[in-house]
Amino acid sequence: MNAGLLKTIRAIVAKDPRFAINAYLFVQESLDVAVKGRLHRCGAIQEAPRHVDAKDWLQAFKEYALSEFGPLARDVLEEWGIRSTADVGELVAHLVDAGVIARQKGDTYDQFKDVFSFEEAFERPYRVDSP
Repeated sequence: MNAGLLKTIRAIVAKDPRFAINAYLFVQESLDVAVKGRLHRCGAIQEAPRHVDAKDWLQAFKEYALSEFGPLARDVLEEWGIRSTADVGELVAHLVDAGVIARQKGDTYDQFKDVFSFEEAFERPYRVDSP
């Protein structure tokens, strides 16, 4: 892990302790997943700019959480303070403000609000419906 990134995240958490350090690390990792997915879909050979829109980032976030934590994804995310897609947007805003990631013109944090329900995303795939 990058020591500079961890130091920056610790400083963010010291100012705003609503989210755990792991929440920031996970959001950053989900960006990497989103970028790799975009490059794969485009058939890109070389590294392209790392920008992805909020919808694609959140889709990668959801898929990554499910692959890493399975039926416990929502519980783990809530333990870290992440309860909605708007919370992911707040984490992104903090990372942008700290200079960890860049925002492009036209990007807004409102684009992260109400994109999907955490209940639908993280619980529905594991529900067993009674006959």
